[in-house]
Amino acid sequence: MPKSKKIMFPLDDCSDCDGLEFSIYGNAKYLGNQSNPYLVLVGATATTYKRYEINPKTHVILENAFKNCKRLEHIVIPDSVNSMGGCVFLGCSALESVTIGNSLRAIPNATFAGCLNLSTVFIPESITSIGNGAFYHCDALTCVHYGGTIETWNAIKKGLEWGRNVKKVIGNGWELTEPTCSPND
Repeated sequence: MPKSKKIMFPLDDCSDCDGLEFSIYGNAKYLGNQSNPYLVLVGATATTYKRYEINPKTHVILENAFKNCKRLEHIVIPDSVNSMGGCVFLGCSALESVTIGNSLRAIPNATFAGCLNLSTVFIPESITSIGNGAFYHCDALTCVHYGGTIETWNAIKKGLEWGRNVKKVIGNGWELTEPTCSPND
């Protein structure tokens, strides 16, 4: 059973904010309500763990949630997550692999920047934009796996320096070598 602590928010314009509670699950802190205590992943309980598990009922991951969790090695962003702030995994230098769930639409700016050992990323077809520097200084990331067609990959809005070292994108039955890392219009 997760630990919970009731917190109050003085928000006059938020009719659904009554009864928000703080919970812990998989070495991460969450805000939620009685029907879903894991709505918003706020951050890591500490930056020293190798493993964090994102609850499968989570809808939002806040900016900087796992920033500088330098021992984190692998992460799966579940299909339930549909929004994520920037810099979520910034500086997670031991991070090696990431699987992104099918509900996320954007990989924000600097999401994985400084993840020096990141070598495996699975991006779903649901992604429509990759922000500036999303994979900046991900020195080991030379190949990205993508769940859609080459046409949907090319349609993704890509920001500056989205993936400087990426030399190959592999899709279902297609492969793109030397993809451009400059923004597309």
